[in-house]
Order: sequence, then structure tokens, then C-alpha cells
Amino acid sequence: MSQTKNSTRLLTETAIMSALSIVLSYIVIFRMPQGGSVSLVLLPLIFLALRRGPIWACTAGAICGVVQLMFGGYFLNPLQVIFDYVLSFGTVGFAGFFAKPLQGALQERNQVKIFGYTLAASLLGGFMAYLNNVISGIVFYAEYTPKGQSVFAYSTIYNATYMIPETLASMVIVWLLAVRAPKLFLPDK
Repeated sequence: MSQTKNSTRLLTETAIMSALSIVLSYIVIFRMPQGGSVSLVLLPLIFLALRRGPIWACTAGAICGVVQLMFGGYFLNPLQVIFDYVLSFGTVGFAGFFAKPLQGALQERNQVKIFGYTLAASLLGGFMAYLNNVISGIVFYAEYTPKGQSVFAYSTIYNATYMIPETLASMVIVWLLAVRAPKLFLPDK
């Protein structure tokens, strides 16, 4: 495949996964009162990360975050926007550090490794989004902490209530895709 066709394909996949992530963010299972919700917003980003690696997935995540901000996000200050939108979604792409090992496991048809790499990738991507949300909660939303409770504990627990289910749901679906349709994770070179 020529370099131009490959670049066009990468850009197209990145744009499609960003758009799909945004669409899935509107299919909400439940919404938290002060921000955050359970949806499948992470799924396309983790999938792209495991197909194309961290750079493309981080790019898709950052695009998704900026678009999320434009369509109903909360702007407090530029630093809060970076944590809540750009980094929170962008760092999900770190799941892509498991792309090559997963692709090798898929070619070997090693089910244990496939499960392990999809689990590790999903947990890393979800944890990175969670970490940025916790930091944002501590730094920018401390005023919402109930009296007598630690800001750190409140932000940690609050963000876990929606990030854990969202991460686990994405992990299960990514794993099922890897098992049922492994070719999706093996891009043409």
C-alpha cells in the first residue's frame, strides 16, 4: 500500500473512531449529578489504540474531548479543560501500548494472551481517563466535596462510580471483538 493511501486510511480510521466515540457518549446508561456518565465512549478509542497504537488513539481521544467540550462541555478555565477533556479522552490512547503484543497473540491464536492484553489495555486506557478526572475533581471541583470528607477520597470515589463500569463494559466488548473478529485488530500494512 502506498504511503499516501496508508496515511489517508489512518486519518479516516482516526476520524471515524472519534466520531463513533462522540456518538456513543450520547447513549448514556446513567449520568452523575456533577458530571460524568456511563456510556461506551471509551470503546472506539480503545479499539483504535489496539489496532493502530497509542499515537493515533491519543489523537482520536483528544479530538473527541474537544468536540465533547464544544457540544455541552463545562468550561471553568483552560487548565480544567485540558484535564477534563483533552487529557481525559486523549490518554485513553495509552491502551495502544498493548497493540503489538495483542496483535502477536491474535496471530498465535493464544486466547489467554488475547484476554490478558485486552484486559490490560482497557484497564490502562480507563485508568488514564479516571486519573485525569480525579485530578480535575481535586483541583477544580473541591467545593462540591461534602463537609467533613476528604477532597481526595470524594473525587476518587465519585469518579470511580462511573469510570469503573464504563471501563469494564468497554473491556468486555473489546475482548469479544478480539476473539470473534481478530482481523479487525490486524491492520493491512
